[in-house]
Amino acid sequence: HYVAQQEGLLTLKCPEGAIDLTTDKKLNITVNYLGDSIVNVKIAPIDRKAWTIPNRFYPKLDMSDRSKSARAVLVESDPVSIAILGPQYRTLLTVSGLQFKPYFVSFSVTSRINSSIFGLGYRAGPLRKAYGRYALLSRDAATLPENGNLYSAHPLYMELATDGSAHGLFLRNSSPAEVVYEPGRLEWRVIGGIIDIFVFTGPTPKDVMRQLGAVIGRPPVPDPTFLGLQQSRYGYGRVSDLRAVVEAYR
Repeated sequence: HYVAQQEGLLTLKCPEGAIDLTTDKKLNITVNYLGDSIVNVKIAPIDRKAWTIPNRFYPKLDMSDRSKSARAVLVESDPVSIAILGPQYRTLLTVSGLQFKPYFVSFSVTSRINSSIFGLGYRAGPLRKAYGRYALLSRDAATLPENGNLYSAHPLYMELATDGSAHGLFLRNSSPAEVVYEPGRLEWRVIGGIIDIFVFTGPTPKDVMRQLGAVIGRPPVPDPTFLGLQQSRYGYGRVSDLRAVVEAYR
């Protein structure tokens, strides 16, 4: 049996011989168990107030089944690491390598070597991601390179294991960010805010998407009149260009 919320304090220590890049040493950690399939871990500095996205921008979460959660969070203090356990108490991922400064926050999340990573959009290119660096910053451009940013940023990924099981992670942070995907881990770097992650324990890709919708909301069904032909006006240099397009539809 797990309570709905747990809180504690973390102290970041610099490893011996390493350069100390962290200015916020004392952190508050809050763990929320949302239903039986979502875990929210929030880590914020104690000595200063950092920007967080107001809850009013998100739907009210249904926590009616929180006492039935079969998930758990294990926190180690030296060095700091947070393990998220899923079905059968199997470790889904571990968060470590925390750095906190007023304009820089970073952490690493483990991944399985043979798994596939999807998401980290919105960008041109395949949904399944190769190893590399992915910026999360909205951009509008006429031409885009491979993996170039598009109109919105979604700090979310889903990991699909070889056995078909899946889990996901969503970072609730509105600051520009980048993710470095390397064998065995994803390193997140954000230029502000706090660590506010939601882990979706699946266990199927469809379950992960359903759990994401419970956190950020689901799109409304559009009116049928909105589902007709859409014509872009981009690139019309003269009125005659627009008239020619209109005439071609008649």
